[in-house]
Amino acid sequence: MAFLLILLALASLYLSHSVYKYINSPLKNIPGPFIAKFTDLWRLFDTLGGRAELTHIHLHAKYGPAVRLGPNLSNFYKVADMKVGRNIFPNIFSARNNEIHSLIRSSIAPFYKLSALLKFEPLIHETIQNFYRQLEKEFIDTAHATKQKVVPIDEWISYIAWDMTSNITFSRSMGLLNSMSDHSGWLGNAERAMDWLSVTGQLPFIDWLIAKNPIMPIGPSRSLDKVGEWAYMELMARQSSADVKTKKTSDMLDDFLSLKEKYGPEMHDGKIVNILMINLTAGSDTTAIILRSIIYFVLKHPHVYEMLQEALYNCNDSSEETVSFAVARKIPYLEAVILEARRIHPGVGLLLELVVPEPGLELSNGTFLPAGTVVGMNAYVTHRDKRIFGQDADTFNPHRWSRHIRENEEEYQARLNKMKQNDLSFGAGKRLCIGKELSEIETYKVIASLFLKYDMELVNPNKEWKVQNSFFVIQSGIDIRIRPREKKPK
Repeated sequence: MAFLLILLALASLYLSHSVYKYINSPLKNIPGPFIAKFTDLWRLFDTLGGRAELTHIHLHAKYGPAVRLGPNLSNFYKVADMKVGRNIFPNIFSARNNEIHSLIRSSIAPFYKLSALLKFEPLIHETIQNFYRQLEKEFIDTAHATKQKVVPIDEWISYIAWDMTSNITFSRSMGLLNSMSDHSGWLGNAERAMDWLSVTGQLPFIDWLIAKNPIMPIGPSRSLDKVGEWAYMELMARQSSADVKTKKTSDMLDDFLSLKEKYGPEMHDGKIVNILMINLTAGSDTTAIILRSIIYFVLKHPHVYEMLQEALYNCNDSSEETVSFAVARKIPYLEAVILEARRIHPGVGLLLELVVPEPGLELSNGTFLPAGTVVGMNAYVTHRDKRIFGQDADTFNPHRWSRHIRENEEEYQARLNKMKQNDLSFGAGKRLCIGKELSEIETYKVIASLFLKYDMELVNPNKEWKVQNSFFVIQSGIDIRIRPREKKPK
């Protein structure tokens, strides 16, 4: 009985506090779901449903450009702090404070410039070649070209994305392509971790209480510990000279270790492992999502497929079956397809949050947001703004990125710049994803090479893919048939 009374008292206190905050909130005139004005539980349960991006699209269509999704929103990215041993570290992904974010970013930014990343192209090339070998071994009977097996390409894209990232990072792949499976359980662990983090991110105290408390941490978010353990082992091996590399090309671990010389004891092993974990998880998932989107939407639209094949053949004058980034980057229609796939299905499906700094922010409708208010944008909403992307913004149309017949060059450039300025596929401004250039190198090379070397088709063109929004919007259920290309497109 006493326990029940305590629960009732706590519930009453919470309710009273929520009502008080609502009455006195400067955000009370911003429209949104009624319950969301009182508690973050509304957003937690919506995120738990796995399609929060659709909710956000619906709410903005109903209420307009500004929608209230919580009493003051919440510190989502706090749950993305990495735990290394007993220590918890903010990272470039989780730090919302601009000063901390800039400090972390500035230390590693030189390694993510295009000029610095191009030295890793041979490692990407090597992984793509292995992708070919394993695909053909498992799914293509070269002696009988008519014999075709069903390829779960969504799974294989995960394998190549993670193997590329690990090869670039450590000069060795995770072995996913070779085993043709998630042999170590790393991918499954990462997915479970994101399922957990995306939901508890709406009430971060839950993550701390269950997964990051110093006494008995449990919970799915610890699934990322496996990636951390692997990163730590690679770091220790490299530092002890036990890691004898056979490749002539350096890797990103070499780059990150150079920070120890620059920053001294401040750049300890825990921080290096933190950087490695973000490089592996965020980099692999984002690239995999983009690659799946391109394959799925191109195969869903036969005319786009034909035009892409023709563009690739016309621009690739090399006999190499793996296209160089320099060649792929100069193919306008390939760029249009990639931009459109990223627009219609961005990698991140929850808010990209920031804290309003002093002295506050006044919205276009006159509403004032005081310093400390958490604001955010969802790329799925912005990318469907018809004022920016046209009346067909809800559909896949790569031609929107090209000059229209009745459009002069000045009009086209103005429209193109407006679309690119509102492209949130990798964030924007100071929070632009530091790994964007690396993801683009991988994307251009894989897509150009894959569509140049093989003919592909969806097993069931009328079947829709499955989507799960756990911050990263992961796709599954993309079954295709694949065969070596025999002739140039008509």
